Amino acid sequence: LSDRRWLKSKLAELYKHAFPWEALRLAQIPVSFGSDSPIEAPSLSDNLKALKDSVAEGIRELKADPLEFHSHPDKAFADSQTIFENGQVKEIIFNGRNLTT
Repeated sequence: LSDRRWLKSKLAELYKHAFPWEALRLAQIPVSFGSDSPIEAPSLSDNLKALKDSVAEGIRELKADPLEFHSHPDKAFADSQTIFENGQVKEIIFNGRNLTT
């Protein structure tokens, strides 16, 4: 998130190859977004804003619902999932236990 202030200058010509979210999606390569914590404060809204803002920085737009990339793709994995409603986290289930109640 904060690296966007200096990343383009450090990568120079290679910058155009950074963050190929849409190309990975089109190639059906699984992508799971996570947190930059502890470097950045964990924040779903900051992650979503960074995805939106990255288009202005020359990163190809992700043409899918980014929330699907914030949940583990295997719903049977450790009986864990994140449930979203209206773009907000509604429930977090980890090892069968609701962490949001």
